[in-house]
Amino acid sequence: MKYTIICVLAILFSSQLYSQGIEAEDSRGFVNILTGTGTTKGILNVVGYREEDRGYTTLSLPKTSVILGVSAGEGYGVTGVSKDVGVHGRSFDAGDGVSGESFNGNGIYGISSNGYGVYGESRLGNGSYFIGRKQTSFADIVLGAEGKTGTEDNGVIMSDPAYGGSDIFLISNDALIIKIDNNQDANEGGNFIIQDGAGTELFKVTESGTVSVQNSILQRSDRNSKELITDLNYSDILQAVMAMPIYEWQYKELDRRHIGPMAQDFHAAFGLGEDDITIASIDADGVALAAIKALHQQNNSQQSEIDALRQEIAELRILLTKQIKKVSED
Repeated sequence: MKYTIICVLAILFSSQLYSQGIEAEDSRGFVNILTGTGTTKGILNVVGYREEDRGYTTLSLPKTSVILGVSAGEGYGVTGVSKDVGVHGRSFDAGDGVSGESFNGNGIYGISSNGYGVYGESRLGNGSYFIGRKQTSFADIVLGAEGKTGTEDNGVIMSDPAYGGSDIFLISNDALIIKIDNNQDANEGGNFIIQDGAGTELFKVTESGTVSVQNSILQRSDRNSKELITDLNYSDILQAVMAMPIYEWQYKELDRRHIGPMAQDFHAAFGLGEDDITIASIDADGVALAAIKALHQQNNSQQSEIDALRQEIAELRILLTKQIKKVSED
């Protein structure tokens, strides 16, 4: 009972609520307290700490958080330890399922040996809401296992395994930035990898910027999505390609050799792309195809000339044969 009274007094002072009296108490130290008046009237449900279970606080006030924890020191705003769900919050209005705030420590900290460390559910608002108020070197959410090494320290985000069709959406109002090899550990490869369910690597970006795919890369090229379409003089493209220097080179700090033009020369020759330090593969492919068509045109033209010369030579041979025969007869 004394733990319940202490818990109730702490919540009343921290939340600045006005209690109108205790309604009931059961064997677990459960207390219902009426708060507010009129449309803001609600019930503050408090469970006191006991040896067999840890207490928690829920509020059913309109448009408020189900679980609210605030820490002004280095502790946790909300802490839950359980074999099932460490912290569980549910909101039926526009509030947050779980809300925690800490000035130095963790806003919400949950540990579970079998279920969910933190579980939040909301019908209209956010199931869980995390916000960081420091510089970008601090994370709003940290995943992993403190003090672990190897694969045991991996942070994992997954959809609900109970639903086979559940998806995960990453939605941003601005840029979505993914950092790899943030700690610049020379002993680990900081790669961005996408795998299928069997673990087959489908897509990878290495920390050096090399991109590899299991299958094809598709670029949109639908005529219906294009405008300002103009014809080309393929011969001009071929002449520009012939005038553009082609080198063998390698990227700085990498030992793999490549052959190709400099982006500055490519941009000066064709004026394509967003800038003069990159070359879009769709532009390089288009230039190569146009040059091939120019060579094909040249080949056809030369073939026509060759065919005409062959015909002329054949006719001359016939004429020469007649002249030789006539001379021999005379």
